[in-house]
Amino acid sequence: TYLARDPSLPAERIQYIIADSQVACLILDSPSSQLKVTLPFVEISSIDSSESKDFPAVSGNPVLCHIYTSGSNGRPKGVRILKSAVLNRCHWMWQYYPFMGKEVCALKTTISFVDHIWEFFGPLLKGQTLVLINKKEQTNLNQFVQKIADQKVTRIVLVSSLLQLLLDHLSKKQLRLPHLKYWICSGEVLTRHLVDAFYQQIPNSHLNNIYGSTEESADVT
Repeated sequence: TYLARDPSLPAERIQYIIADSQVACLILDSPSSQLKVTLPFVEISSIDSSESKDFPAVSGNPVLCHIYTSGSNGRPKGVRILKSAVLNRCHWMWQYYPFMGKEVCALKTTISFVDHIWEFFGPLLKGQTLVLINKKEQTNLNQFVQKIADQKVTRIVLVSSLLQLLLDHLSKKQLRLPHLKYWICSGEVLTRHLVDAFYQQIPNSHLNNIYGSTEESADVT
């Protein structure tokens, strides 16, 4: 079972999550002065996959990972995401909008948000290619679009506000993303006006609107 920890989160939130979840070990690229905890840690650069003794397997553990909610109604709450729930979500994804041969999927959701689970495991369990779009590239719309175009990304997950920015950008710059056929909108309200604008501007692509809470393994609608 892993706990997804976004290093860019405020130190106070990270401290709380580590203490509340009672993790046994931290995996870091270097010791962090932010973390005022006395836990054993493993540096990423020193991990050897042959040293299985450092990562003992837990037989029959049904929990894949822990995701913490935003805490908008109080303190963040840790949610246990079951392996069976993730596989159920992935199977639905593969049936409802299956991969068409070899595809290239964008991986851009932060690991502390539940959507990263199926955005990551969904393609990999089917042998598809993942292209990582880092935060720096996401904050620069030109770099973002260029990365999608250069890597010939075929499907992407994004919030509706980013979709609106991309439609405005593509229209003004008259850019084309001929390989990007599947647009999956999640996390924010998707208006009918934006849907109409999408199909008017990109008529040969497919737009999915899916959402759900962390407790329901991300998507139920």
